[in-house]
Amino acid sequence: KVITTASVVQADGSFESQEKTYTGSELLQLYKSETDRKILGVCGGIADYFGIDSTIVRLILVFITLWGFVPGILIYIIAAFVMPDEPVR
Repeated sequence: KVITTASVVQADGSFESQEKTYTGSELLQLYKSETDRKILGVCGGIADYFGIDSTIVRLILVFITLWGFVPGILIYIIAAFVMPDEPVR
């Protein structure tokens, strides 16, 4: 059993602490986030998987898209279709 805690910045600038409990095979699953999402939850899910802040993942995606290393928007769309939704707990 693993418990993670993350602080999320709300629209009004305040912080909200979110706690998630993972058990068993959920630890190794990559899901679209239901709680940390701006569009489809892809960046939030990747951030949850690696245990980092979702803002970092979003900034990396923007950097990749703007600099043209990889078609970032295409990667995001493919990930949105391939990644399953986070299970309801």
